[in-house]
Amino acid sequence: MKTMLATLTAMMFFGSSVGTLHTRDANAPGCPACDQHTWSYSGTTGPDHWGTLCAPICASGKRQSPVAILNPAYKRLPTIIYNRLTPYSGLKLKNYGFTPKTSYASNPESTYIQFSDSSVKYQFVEFHFHRPSEHTLHKSIYEMEMHLVHTDTSNPNNNVAIAVLIKEGSHNPKFDEIFGHLPGGDRCQETSIPYQNVYKLLPSDRRYYTYPGSLTTPDCSETVKFVVLNGDIQLSHDQIAAFHSYLKKQGFEKTNRPLQAANGRTVETNVPQ
Repeated sequence: MKTMLATLTAMMFFGSSVGTLHTRDANAPGCPACDQHTWSYSGTTGPDHWGTLCAPICASGKRQSPVAILNPAYKRLPTIIYNRLTPYSGLKLKNYGFTPKTSYASNPESTYIQFSDSSVKYQFVEFHFHRPSEHTLHKSIYEMEMHLVHTDTSNPNNNVAIAVLIKEGSHNPKFDEIFGHLPGGDRCQETSIPYQNVYKLLPSDRRYYTYPGSLTTPDCSETVKFVVLNGDIQLSHDQIAAFHSYLKKQGFEKTNRPLQAANGRTVETNVPQ
């Protein structure tokens, strides 16, 4: 997942970089997501130092993400229902330096998920990418990982991140608008792209692995239920290269937080083992 927002009502931006997902378009104070001067992914401002730089819980927390998914416990988990009620043209794509974050330009309230055993609606906030993958699945590292961040608007400490593992393969036309219009230039620069249903980006196999976790960037808030889909998706070599080129222009070779200790947590799955 680190990855981690202006007010949700104003921006509805996806932020795996924030603690209170529905109120900020940035990290914790001192950890701005757009002007990312305090922390990075390497050197003296890299993940090993986040706890002393700006967010102590990054070092002291016991429910940090990402984790290695290995020997998960099988359970009859609820189905996830993906709702996109009203189509609206246009996504906003914003340059956060370590990742482009994508949110709906209007009426995000119509895009949400629910678990089949609950009436709680988790509203879509934003999606973003990490390279290489943050989670590992049965010891496999993937080329990239996409996080779709959702929040329970009645409880800012109740968030769900849908993680999608990405491998190199055939060209994926569903991502043409995204990777063809990556915002460059200064951080916080924003572009608009004509795209509608973000859930159509997901793989057909939506069985999943889940565990209680955290944001994968400062402030590393432990308010996230991670859902890692069993199915993966493919992007072509050129599509992955386009994202890598974006990262290098921002000064990064990789943007994945190292694996964190499980600390007794169990990863559950509805995938027969």
